[in-house]
Amino acid sequence: QEIGDLSGKKHGSHFAVSHSSVEQLEDFNMDLLGKGMQRLAPTLWGLLDRLLSMGKKNVGTEVSTEDPEDHDKEDIYWEAFGDRELDGLIEAVSANASAKQRKRIKKVMIFSIIMQTVNQKSKSFQSIFSIFLQSAHAPQKVIDTLSRMGICVSVDSINAAVVSLSKEAHCGISALGRTLLASYAYDNFEVDLKSTIHTVDKSEDTLKHLTAGLLFPLQHGVTLNDLHCSKALWETSLLNP
Repeated sequence: QEIGDLSGKKHGSHFAVSHSSVEQLEDFNMDLLGKGMQRLAPTLWGLLDRLLSMGKKNVGTEVSTEDPEDHDKEDIYWEAFGDRELDGLIEAVSANASAKQRKRIKKVMIFSIIMQTVNQKSKSFQSIFSIFLQSAHAPQKVIDTLSRMGICVSVDSINAAVVSLSKEAHCGISALGRTLLASYAYDNFEVDLKSTIHTVDKSEDTLKHLTAGLLFPLQHGVTLNDLHCSKALWETSLLNP
């Protein structure tokens, strides 16, 4: 019953991967996710804590601190995540995480797997973690394996999320350019796209010449009126051909 309620849409666990947005990534908060799981499913949270503490002398003490009404000790841990979105997730699964932190993230992950089993749309943790794997250039075989385990979403879903985020970024760049309050920078670079299979038919030049462009919003309260002198400056510039 606890998991059924927790996996409902009203608790914010649903995530439409094909409609991913930057706002969703920025709003993802491990603090709220973990505390919500503990508050709405205290029985399972305490059970997982006991199971993950098997073999330790302080099992009883650890379980007794899991009162959903007492978040003092929980706050100390979850402050490590704060508002850093993905940074907190990465730190939690890194080698630098303490034993208590690793146990906490295990509980969140187990909760997420069970919640997705109950409701396929309840996959906020898996979706965010999948986008992180994509950004870290994780091999497709690794993603496929983790997807079958319920830890992340499929490769096709990740690609759909990338497409959605790319479209949003394109719209944002276009809107910034229309303000006429942006600075442009270009850089030429070369990439050697070597083929893994060497054949006579693929003997063409693998060196590609590309150009990258960056768009920087003007800061410090610059307005269009401040740029009226641009034409006069350009006419007197030594760089003007």
